[in-house]
Amino acid sequence: MRDSIPNFVIVFSALRSGTTILRLMLDAHSKISCPDEADYIFDYLSRTAQGDWHYDHVAMQRDRMYKMADVTYPDGKDGLEAFSGMVEQMYQPGNVPILMLHRGLHKALAVHPGVKVIHMVRDPRDVAHSSIGMGWAGNVYFGVDHWIKTEDEWAKNEMLLTPGQVLTVSYEGLIAEPEAELARIAAFLGVGFEPTMMEYSKGSTYGKPDMSLVEQWRRKLTPRDLGLVEAKVGGLLQACGYQPSGKPLIVPKPWARFALMLQNRKAIWSTKFARFGILDPVVVGVAKRLQLPALAVRARARIDEKTFRYLK
Repeated sequence: MRDSIPNFVIVFSALRSGTTILRLMLDAHSKISCPDEADYIFDYLSRTAQGDWHYDHVAMQRDRMYKMADVTYPDGKDGLEAFSGMVEQMYQPGNVPILMLHRGLHKALAVHPGVKVIHMVRDPRDVAHSSIGMGWAGNVYFGVDHWIKTEDEWAKNEMLLTPGQVLTVSYEGLIAEPEAELARIAAFLGVGFEPTMMEYSKGSTYGKPDMSLVEQWRRKLTPRDLGLVEAKVGGLLQACGYQPSGKPLIVPKPWARFALMLQNRKAIWSTKFARFGILDPVVVGVAKRLQLPALAVRARARIDEKTFRYLK
């Protein structure tokens, strides 16, 4: 079955690391198909006790990103057959299909060990600040958590890849020299650079590369913020190519960490209430705590509908 799997390419990166602008640039190429985030395609794929691949397609069809995607789960198929059927719906024949992932790299490598991977990185200090703006966190200490999780996963799986399978791209480099970086990426994918890749802004709400978005942490984070983030990130900061600020590292004491946690939760719930009202977030939260997702189907659908409008 593995021989019939489409020869896709992965962009693996933490959320808020510039994957949307890269996706738009790549999708503007005539020989590249790069749909929206595809984490769902691996989130609900797992191995049975017998070692076979299996989809929880019922749960997947409730997933917000799946519902946003122009993909339909293939009737009567499961495992790698279903996987191939969905990937084939994502691209035009003859194009290079790109799967944008923030997690699930180990599954992707198990399904296709020879897959090419573009590892995109962004300064975690900027990612942490951006997470607050998205309403995902109330402070940088918790705003950097998803970056750490993604880069930890990368570090654990990088050894499984050969040098020719990997291309590392930084958000900062892409913004500073977009044409040069896109030409390097296109060569890695086996296609030539096309000027249309720089015209992505014509069909989207994203503007042209803006250097003011690079190293925002120098202007927007306090010395305490920097100390908290850099201490929590640890060696991953320099492993990903970024230099410490020189500010004293801060590892919060238990009471200080508890205060940060309360601040974080308060900000997240305040954002949820402002965007979705009070009832639906509470219902979803209770259903999650009780591990009864069916209780929150309608509330989740209403939240997803509002999220679609917010993201647009």
